[in-house]
Amino acid sequence: MVENAAGAALLRPFVEHFVAPTPAEYAQLAAAVETHHLAKNTVLHHAGQVCQRVYFIHAGIARHYHGGPGMEGTTWFSFAGDLMTDLTSFLPQQPSHFNIMAVTDLHVSWLAHVALQELYASSATWERFGRLVNEVYLLALVERSLSLQFQSARERYE
Repeated sequence: MVENAAGAALLRPFVEHFVAPTPAEYAQLAAAVETHHLAKNTVLHHAGQVCQRVYFIHAGIARHYHGGPGMEGTTWFSFAGDLMTDLTSFLPQQPSHFNIMAVTDLHVSWLAHVALQELYASSATWERFGRLVNEVYLLALVERSLSLQFQSARERYE
């Protein structure tokens, strides 16, 4: 089920943590966002395809992994309150190395790549939002990289 206006309203606290959009800017977001309930084990993105969406998780857990049955390697988990996509595919619009799957039932909102680019082009507020969100996730990736280099698996788990 698509709930555009409701999805935009659900995103408000996350958005306002970074920027303060005008009512007109929120209307742009409402026109672009789609909100859905997805069943456990739904694959949101397949390796080899270009990732076309960035997701915000309202409820549930998603797993990012590579490989196929018997040879899978989990690379990341995304939880309620997280944005998720395959940045290595979404940003350059190139085929992905990763899959993204619902570990539990998911309630998500998503923006298509083209819609996000249109938001960025429409106002400095949305462009600033994108920059600030990317800074947060870049720092998370750096922390993850450092933990893989300097912590044991047990330390990372704990």
